[in-house]
Amino acid sequence: AIAKDVQRAIAALPPPAATATPEETARQQMARGREVIRAATGRDWPICPLHHTHALELRDQQWFCAQDAAFVAPLGRLRRQRPAPKP
Repeated sequence: AIAKDVQRAIAALPPPAATATPEETARQQMARGREVIRAATGRDWPICPLHHTHALELRDQQWFCAQDAAFVAPLGRLRRQRPAPKP
């Protein structure tokens, strides 16, 4: 049900400006989806699959973990991952 709400919310966004870059368009859609998910669940999205304690950021069409200062996955390829074992 939440996925359908996100799809509807993104579809309701105004069309991107002719000067908008793909990054700006993706960022706007991701922000709207994040708002809908937060309103429905009270949680941020997407949660970092490495730490499970914070949301990822979108940078250069990739999901970015600010805690590790590292890219986790390209946009559209985020998969659940197990945390790295602690030394």
